[in-house]
Amino acid sequence: MSLQKRLTTLVTNIQTAADAKEMERRSGMEDNCRIRDERLKNDAKACQEKVEEIRKGWSIVNQKVVHSELQSVLDSQQQLCAAVIEDKKKLIRDLQQERRVKEDQYLKNLRRLDEEIKLMLDRMQQQFQNLSKAYSEELTQLQGVYQQEIEVLLAKDKAKLDKHMKEHWDTELESLMERRRMVEESEKTVHDVMLENTTKIKLMQLEENAKSQARLREQQQMKGKSVVLNLKQLEHGNKNAAYNAKLEEMKGKILGTSKEVKNLKTKYAKQKDKFMKQRQYLSEVHKRSRQHYERMQKEVRYTTAADARKFEEMWVMMEEEVTQLAEKALAIDSLICKHLGLAWERPSAAFMESPGPRRSQEHDTNPNSHLLQTRHPSHCSQRMMDASVGPSLERDSEHSTGVEEGELSSETLMKVMELLCDETVLGLKEKDLPKLLHEFLLMYERQQGERTEGAEAMENSATADSTSRLIKPNYVLPTLRRFLEQHRKRSSSHQQSSLSHPARDTSVEEAYWDRLGNIITEEKLKLWDAAERELKQYEEVLMDISVLVPETELLRQQNTELRMQLQQILSSTRSSN
Repeated sequence: MSLQKRLTTLVTNIQTAADAKEMERRSGMEDNCRIRDERLKNDAKACQEKVEEIRKGWSIVNQKVVHSELQSVLDSQQQLCAAVIEDKKKLIRDLQQERRVKEDQYLKNLRRLDEEIKLMLDRMQQQFQNLSKAYSEELTQLQGVYQQEIEVLLAKDKAKLDKHMKEHWDTELESLMERRRMVEESEKTVHDVMLENTTKIKLMQLEENAKSQARLREQQQMKGKSVVLNLKQLEHGNKNAAYNAKLEEMKGKILGTSKEVKNLKTKYAKQKDKFMKQRQYLSEVHKRSRQHYERMQKEVRYTTAADARKFEEMWVMMEEEVTQLAEKALAIDSLICKHLGLAWERPSAAFMESPGPRRSQEHDTNPNSHLLQTRHPSHCSQRMMDASVGPSLERDSEHSTGVEEGELSSETLMKVMELLCDETVLGLKEKDLPKLLHEFLLMYERQQGERTEGAEAMENSATADSTSRLIKPNYVLPTLRRFLEQHRKRSSSHQQSSLSHPARDTSVEEAYWDRLGNIITEEKLKLWDAAERELKQYEEVLMDISVLVPETELLRQQNTELRMQLQQILSSTRSSN
């Protein structure tokens, strides 16, 4: 700003000086013009007076008659004309002299203006260079300030972006957990609705069976009554009319009951079709929701695995770079200590031991332990399943009087096959069924073996062991249903545990990076600075020597040439002598 102010003042001073010079020049020109005009006017006035005298002389000449007088008048006239001519010549000479002076002054002014213009151009060039230098320095300062501001803004934007990304990931994870919870609740509700529908259907079937048996008993009673009435009719012929009326009435009742039975059957068929359609629809909805849940679960697993893999790759890459730098620093430190004659000791291996992903991979457990952990709760939950199965077994055994001891009814077989084949309800695949059935049979065998151990009669243990391997037909369906439900719960809990990741302890990692960053102590850094100063001084001495080496070579070459010339001169003098 000060330089710019000085430049503006310089420009204004130059302009004012130029204006003052121009005004002075114009005032001088006006004075010269005024003086010249006055001189011309005076000359013209004097010339006019002399012309008047000449005219008066000519008038006198006309009056003169004598030759001598006429000659004197003519001489006087001639002198007057010569004086006029001489005055005009003098005026012309003065004007020419003034013109030459003006021309010389004009040339001097032109030279002076040329010098001033050159000087001004030099000053302008110098001022332009100063301005460009100042502006370049100011521009570099502004660029540095703007670069710092841009870096600060970039750091702030990066922090905001990281924060928003973290919040976005947290919200996405919460939404996924909420969806998973909703899917589990929907599965539970669908399962409860199906169980409730099956129990309702069983109750309706039992009620229909009871009603049909009651109707059969009523029909038998009606038949007995009709037989009694027939006997009475044979005995009492006078009561035929009353008997016929009662018979018609009973026929009407029988027709009404048969119509009611038909209506109930049609209603039962409609309800059955409705429940089957509803069950099919709910199973499809559950299947779609489960497929969606599995897709989301796969995406979450993929993203978490990708993030973990990326983190491990970044960790390994950064660790390799930092370890290489640390090894390089240690090598430089060892060379400096060796050059200075100091003892050097390498840091211990525990000092550079990494707590990162590569070390954690070495301490990972065998993946078969997860299988043992998933199987262990199944053994612990046997007693809970026995307690939950007991009441349902008793209730189902009351209504299964038509089934023999060693056989399964067709209805039970159909229900078992539906349970095993319905993968939308249970979340099972066909390839997992043999393994699951094997586990179920082993668990039931173990359960029956534990029950038979508490028996009092030791002689019946063999028969009990042999019969315990056979599951009673009435216990198959509820036991299998409870077992599949517990298996589904275990699989869902295992999936939840597989999705969750343990929190990382960053204190050990921070300590590790701090150790690597401070692998060279402050004392060693001071030693390095001192060694660097010594090396720079040594380098300066070597540079001076390298500058002097060409001069010494040139002097050596000149010395050899002079020696050769001296030898030639000596040899020539010897030969001449």
